[in-house]
Amino acid sequence: MWGGGFLKQASETSKYNHDLLRKTKDKKVNSPTKRIVEASGKLKSGGLTEIERANLIEETRKSESADFRVKLFVILMCVLAALAWVFLR
Repeated sequence: MWGGGFLKQASETSKYNHDLLRKTKDKKVNSPTKRIVEASGKLKSGGLTEIERANLIEETRKSESADFRVKLFVILMCVLAALAWVFLR
């Protein structure tokens, strides 16, 4: 059968994607909101507190700001290099 490998791979990929997207109780077990308490080593479940959420948002904004500056710098350097290459040629 000529297309057997392709069809099998497409079927497996579809099943894998479906498993990633499904919303069941087993997804809650691997939730990123579960964290280890350092002293006891046990898992502590639950969401983030307001203070933790505010800290997370602040850290995310800082990192996004730094990433934006780096991207802007790289774009400006590329534009300047292209202009220098065009005019000094």
